[in-house]
Amino acid sequence: KGCHLDTVELLDDKESIKIEDVRKLIERANMTSQSKYKIFLIQSIERMTTEAANSFLKILEEPPVGTVFILTTNTLRGILPTVVSRTRVIKFGSVSVSFLEKTLKELYPDFDEETIRNVSLLSLGKTGKAVHLMENPDALAVTMKAYHDIQNLLDHKNIVDRFGYVEEISDDFSQAETFLNVLSHVLRSRMIEGTESERHISALQKVDEAGVLLKKNINSKLVLENLMLFL
Repeated sequence: KGCHLDTVELLDDKESIKIEDVRKLIERANMTSQSKYKIFLIQSIERMTTEAANSFLKILEEPPVGTVFILTTNTLRGILPTVVSRTRVIKFGSVSVSFLEKTLKELYPDFDEETIRNVSLLSLGKTGKAVHLMENPDALAVTMKAYHDIQNLLDHKNIVDRFGYVEEISDDFSQAETFLNVLSHVLRSRMIEGTESERHISALQKVDEAGVLLKKNINSKLVLENLMLFL
C-alpha cells in the first residue's frame, strides 16, 4: 500500500494482537533490510494478548541492528509494565475545543456552526477524529445519538434501560467504542461542572479499563454491563 519495504505496519483492525502475529513480526524483523533502518508501526499496542506481549518482549529487549519499533496507544492500562519499561514514552496532548473549532471552520467553510461545535466537543481533542466525523455523516449521526442516549442513561438510573442499551450496541464494536468515547467526554464535562467529581473520576477510570478489555476481545456485553452497574 505504498509503504517502503522496510516499513511494516500492524494497524488497528479492532482485533487482538495474538502470538501468531508477533511471530510473523519477529520473522520479518530478522530479515535482511534494504536500507539503514527497518521501521515497525504497531497501532493500539494494548490489543496484545499477554502471551503475545511476553513473546514481543524478547525482540524489544534485543532488536536487530537498525530496527525501530513505534508503538501507539490511547492508554497505558492493559500494557505489560515490562513492555512499557523497555520503551521511551512520548505523550501527545489533546488540542483545545477552540482550536478545533477554528481549524474545522477553515477546512469546512460550508458547514453550519452547530455541527462544527458539536464535532469539536465530541472529538475529545483529537483532530483526526474531528475530520473523520466531518467527512462521515453516518459516523457523526451515530456519535450524536450516543451523546443524547448517554445523557438520558446517566440522568435516569434505570438498570433495565441501561442493560437494554447494552444489548443494542454490544454486538457492534464500532458502536461500543463510540459509546465509551462519548461517555468519557460527558463524564469529563460533568466533572468540570463540579458535580460528583470524585465519582466521575472513578467512572472515567472504569471507562478506560472497559476500552482496554474491548480491544482484547473480552465479551463486550459483559464488559459494558459491568460498567453500567458502576455508573
